[in-house]
Amino acid sequence: MKSSLGAVPITLILVVVIVVVTIGGVGLYLYVQNKLNSVVEECSEDSILRLYEEKNYEGRCIALKGSVDNLADYNFDNISSSLKIKDGYSATFFDEADYKGNFRIVWTSTPYSTSGFDNLVSSIRVKEGGTTIEIKMEE
Repeated sequence: MKSSLGAVPITLILVVVIVVVTIGGVGLYLYVQNKLNSVVEECSEDSILRLYEEKNYEGRCIALKGSVDNLADYNFDNISSSLKIKDGYSATFFDEADYKGNFRIVWTSTPYSTSGFDNLVSSIRVKEGGTTIEIKMEE
């Protein structure tokens, strides 16, 4: 049996389509798995970074053990007002999803605001160690 593509058998076309779909599915699975591995269910002391909705570590909390490209996925976009970060780690806060826009790097816990990013954090890149610098925001 021949397809409309000339001498290419239909079974070969089906095999190629199945392989492409399977590879895409693996990529999607890895993407979803990475998102699930970044957030801890409970706001535990074991997490690398904890964001709090209110100042002084009060209100709702989200605990992170890795980077998060969009806090809106966890219903925590633009609402964090204090943070606790584990010693030896730094976090880069971005005011847009996907690690874009203005950013601020922090390395210490603060009960008052997320280092000038009060209610502005949309994505966070977490890493072990690293240097710390102060970034001036453009207004």
